[in-house]
Amino acid sequence: MISQWLLLILYGIMGIANVIRGLDAWMLRTVLTETSLPLPVVGMVYIILGLLFLVVGGLYFRKSDRRTRRLVRGLALGYQVIVWMIHLLGDRGAYMRRLWGRNLVLSLIFLAFVFLITQMRVRLRR
Repeated sequence: MISQWLLLILYGIMGIANVIRGLDAWMLRTVLTETSLPLPVVGMVYIILGLLFLVVGGLYFRKSDRRTRRLVRGLALGYQVIVWMIHLLGDRGAYMRRLWGRNLVLSLIFLAFVFLITQMRVRLRR
């Protein structure tokens, strides 16, 4: 049960943060006109990802079977792939590229935490 609460909190935070990030990108589209990626598109991607985090976190909280564990892990992995595609295509400044090392470590910690939480639930059931 603790794994369900941890994942609900983590995915809730990720969902809300990504919805806010998407809304920020949407609101700044008129101010930041010279970006390498169109801000409305990036904003919509983050809003969709945020809503997916909220829905999947709720699904896992209600029912944590094999299918929802795969869904949770798949969303975490897919999210990281999308975020890194945005980094690779959108980070033009040297400062942003210097942060890639830190971002990679944070990505790996996030993925390890999600896989650990979902694995913990499997071990507790046995």
